[in-house]
Amino acid sequence: MTRTGGNATVPLDRLDPAPSANWIVYDGDCPMCSRLTRWRAVQAGLPGVRLISARDAEAPEVAWLRAQGVRLNEAMALNDGERLYTGAAAVERILRLETVGRLRWFAPLLRPGVPGDQVYALLKLGRAAGLFLLGRRGMDY
Repeated sequence: MTRTGGNATVPLDRLDPAPSANWIVYDGDCPMCSRLTRWRAVQAGLPGVRLISARDAEAPEVAWLRAQGVRLNEAMALNDGERLYTGAAAVERILRLETVGRLRWFAPLLRPGVPGDQVYALLKLGRAAGLFLLGRRGMDY
């Protein structure tokens, strides 16, 4: 995988065949992750996207990501049918959707020069705090 500052973006033809396309795998116990992925602007920007909890170890997409070496306790993943985005790259891909960009309250995050790594760091901090406050644990994978 090509890694840049915690991001990973890989053309799918460089990986073992994925079990399906057009999905987001996220921590289903994390309130912030659930909120972001279930957001209508994301769904409109990625028509037909399937949302899969990383805690569903039986899901073929989760097993496939683990086989590719993706640590799902540390990163969400987005497969748009052409590329696999993980971590900050997945969040940046979501934030760059035209349907998300139309929302004024996201404008500060979409300014040129605001790296996805910074936004992702805030989301990871929020995830850790949310799981702690809810008495939930991270995943072992």
